[in-house]
Amino acid sequence: MNKTKILLTGSFLLAIIGLVFSILSLNEHAVMFIGKQLGVDPQSSFCNISAEVNCKAVNESSWSMLFGIPVAAYGVWFYLVLLGFIVLLSDQDRFYEDEAFEVSAFFSFTGLVTSLGLFYISKFKVGVLCPLCLGVYAVNFLQFGLVLLSKQRKGYLAGVKDGFWGMIGFGLEAMSLNGKSRGPALRLLVLTIAMAGVVSVTLRHTLSVRYLETFAAENDWKKETVTKVNINTEAGSNKDYAKGPADAPLQLVEFADYECPACQSLSMVLSELYQKYEGKIHFIFKNYPLDSACNPSIKKSSHENACYAAALSRCAGAQGKFWEMNEYLFNAGILSEDLNAEQLRAKMTAGVGELGLDASQIDSCLADATVKEKIVADVKDGDAVGIEGTPTILINGRRIRDISYDNLAGIFEEVLGPSLGDAE
Repeated sequence: MNKTKILLTGSFLLAIIGLVFSILSLNEHAVMFIGKQLGVDPQSSFCNISAEVNCKAVNESSWSMLFGIPVAAYGVWFYLVLLGFIVLLSDQDRFYEDEAFEVSAFFSFTGLVTSLGLFYISKFKVGVLCPLCLGVYAVNFLQFGLVLLSKQRKGYLAGVKDGFWGMIGFGLEAMSLNGKSRGPALRLLVLTIAMAGVVSVTLRHTLSVRYLETFAAENDWKKETVTKVNINTEAGSNKDYAKGPADAPLQLVEFADYECPACQSLSMVLSELYQKYEGKIHFIFKNYPLDSACNPSIKKSSHENACYAAALSRCAGAQGKFWEMNEYLFNAGILSEDLNAEQLRAKMTAGVGELGLDASQIDSCLADATVKEKIVADVKDGDAVGIEGTPTILINGRRIRDISYDNLAGIFEEVLGPSLGDAE
């Protein structure tokens, strides 16, 4: 087998592997995207390995989209187009060995540069590495090495340059601007490239629908394992703040972060349901700030004041106004405003005056090490039940994956029956 056949065969296999990684990555993005829209907490992904190595954080970052299209979709398109070129260039009666090397060099160079750029963004901008993305990078580096080993009369960079101009030449041939006989095959390639673009853009929506169908079939909260959460509602600095009768038929535990937009949305849902079924719910709130200042599992904080907000709520609780501060932090419009970290903290602190709290007592409380110790204990309790993000809620010890209003309202009615208003 000559070098060209080895190059094309190896490139074909690597492109298939790269395509698989890209489709899996796009699926992860689709699940995250539709889950965020519906308030759904998807089951743990196989590629969410740790706080530093997971797909979720990368997909939730602004870098995961380019011109409104997931970056993974561009990967799907790239490998589909590469496969099209490999099939075309395998026809050695119409295409020369030099052309196979040049086109392969151009694709390998594009993949290499893109991989280096995305790795830098993932590692140093997002602060998290995506396992599936690492798989794609590995494929592109192997493709680069394969092309280097296959070079013949010309060097790698010369091949990249000639490959770029060669593909422009292919486009001109496809439009029949010169007289070569391979125009029909090239026109088919152009059609393949266009179809690959359509597939790449629409695939996310197909994967989203597939996820919704499987989620609807599998989302039975009663199948979740009952988990015992460490709860202490006795008086003292280590107490968990709760409302509603302790023997209520519905026991609800929420782990939340005051800088989390999804937690803000859920707070309104839970407030409405609590009022609807008041007297039948025991609601316990536990802090889980996504802030390295009090959460050891967070290595790079995105919520710089989350620990401060958690402490502020507990210090308000020491003056008998925990739930008032809880509502203020979630519903005062703080997260809907374009505030930097310093302005956000000032807005949070403004709640002390608005709620009529003693500012000096708040200051003393915030300086008390036991407040942070309790928040850290809450975080450990959350880690013990397998928290992957906020908000996380448990009803009667079972974790609720779908936290949309309709699903929660259905669970409340299933446990408690119709409310008085519904019955009327």
